[in-house]
Amino acid sequence: MGTRILLGTVIALALVGCDDTSGLSGADELRASLVADPDLVQIGFPIRLDAGESTDSYGNAARFSDSTFDEFAWDFGDGDLLVTDEYLVDHTYAAPGTYTASVTVIEGDREASAEVEVTVSHPPP
Repeated sequence: MGTRILLGTVIALALVGCDDTSGLSGADELRASLVADPDLVQIGFPIRLDAGESTDSYGNAARFSDSTFDEFAWDFGDGDLLVTDEYLVDHTYAAPGTYTASVTVIEGDREASAEVEVTVSHPPP
């Protein structure tokens, strides 16, 4: 009889644990992160923009397959825009200058943005 009560308690605890809608980390807040590699590049060479450290409302990083991001909206600062489901993109700038690249991570009707400065130079003579 005591075993049945203990078993019933374990099942009840398991069901209560499944009711957590805020995710394992309790995050509940989108966070955008953006890194440029490299952040100084010559005209005609690609730069990689990485939003993989962005976290969804469950605290899952974008680089993991269990993240719940719907889209990544990229603005490269040179007039080029891209909307994709990829957290990692390459972009090639056509003119020298300093650009502010940004990403907006989108999950349902929620979004968060991050930006990074990129410098593009002429190749050496």
